[in-house]
Amino acid sequence: MAPALCTSLLSMTDKSTVTRSKAQIKKNLRVYAIGDIHGCLDELKSLLGLIERDLKKNPIKSHRLIFLGDYVDRGPQCKGVIKHLIKVKREGAPATFLLGNHDQRLISAHTEIEPRMLPGFIKFGGLKTLASYGLGDDDFKVLRKDDPKPKDLKKFSKKLRGIMGEAQIKFLDELQLHTQQDDYFFCHAGVDPERKFTDQDPHDLVWMREPFLSWKKPLKKVVVHGHTVRDAPESLPHRINVDTGCVYGEALTAVVLEGTKQRFLQVPAARHYW
Repeated sequence: MAPALCTSLLSMTDKSTVTRSKAQIKKNLRVYAIGDIHGCLDELKSLLGLIERDLKKNPIKSHRLIFLGDYVDRGPQCKGVIKHLIKVKREGAPATFLLGNHDQRLISAHTEIEPRMLPGFIKFGGLKTLASYGLGDDDFKVLRKDDPKPKDLKKFSKKLRGIMGEAQIKFLDELQLHTQQDDYFFCHAGVDPERKFTDQDPHDLVWMREPFLSWKKPLKKVVVHGHTVRDAPESLPHRINVDTGCVYGEALTAVVLEGTKQRFLQVPAARHYW
C-alpha cells in the first residue's frame, strides 16, 4: 500500500524549523528534483520531456533541475544515463547533479576497488553498470575471486577508466554531496537530524536511513531525497522522498516545488529491470 501523504503541522513546532506546508521557493523560480534513475535511460528521457512540456504549459521566469543521485547499477543503460546527463549539462540546462551511494561505488571501481567493497558492489547491481560499458564474464572473474590480488584489481580499474573515458569520469568526480534552495535541502539519502545542516557527515548524505526516515519533527529545512524506495512519493513534515523504484518496475518521479506548493511528475517504468 502506498504511504499516506502528510503535510500536517506539529503542535510543538520550533520557530527555527520549517514544515513541508510552510516551506517556500523564492518567487519566479520552479525546482524539479528527480529521483533515483539506476540505468533507466528511456524513462529519464521521458521524464525530461514531461518537464519540458510542463515548462511550456506553465511558463516561469527561471527553473532549476536537481538530480538526486544513483544514476547507475541495476538498470540496463547506466553508461547511457551518464552520457545523457553530460549532454544535459553541456547544453547549459540549469542543473545540479548530486552523488548517490551507487555512483560512489562506481567511482571506487574506476579508481581502485577495495576487496572489502566487492561483495556489495556485485550484490547491489554493479555488474549491470560494468556490462553497460561492454565488460563481460572474463572481466568479472577477478571481482568474483575470494581473495583477488591487488595488482589484478588495479589492472581492472585501469581498464575500466580507459573504457569510461575522461568525460564520464569528470562528471562523476564533480558530483556534489548536497545543494540548497531557499527552505529546501537536497541530498541523495538524508541527514542526521541531530546535527546542523552545516555539519553533516558526507557518508550520511549518501547512505543515511535511520534515524532520519523515522524522525517525527520538522527541521530547519525540508530535506528532498531519494535512496529509500517507496511505491509512491512521500511528503512528510521534514522530508520529501522521490525514489519510487523505477528500476523495480514502478516509476521515475520528480517533485515540482514552486512557492509553497508541491506536485509530482511521474513516468512509469517500461518493465521490471531488477
